[in-house]
Amino acid sequence: MPPLGLLTVAAMLPREWNLRLIDTNVESLTEDDLDWADIAFIIGMVVQKESARRLIARRKAANVRLVARGPMFTADRAAFPQVATVR
Repeated sequence: MPPLGLLTVAAMLPREWNLRLIDTNVESLTEDDLDWADIAFIIGMVVQKESARRLIARRKAANVRLVARGPMFTADRAAFPQVATVR
């Protein structure tokens, strides 16, 4: 199943933005992807907690801003202290 939440958000972003969707369930996030990005959007479910932590760490090391949403981040915010909460 494609990440429909990210696709929905992508449709709301300015048309002039260059977007890439990388579904890490079916392909790897590369260093080139991180070098290309200004902002990374991530969604996830609780079963993806460990892979999300690895992606968040890689994004932080690459100095890429992060937007994190989805059931995992809203239900268990304390598990991700490295992700800023915006209300």
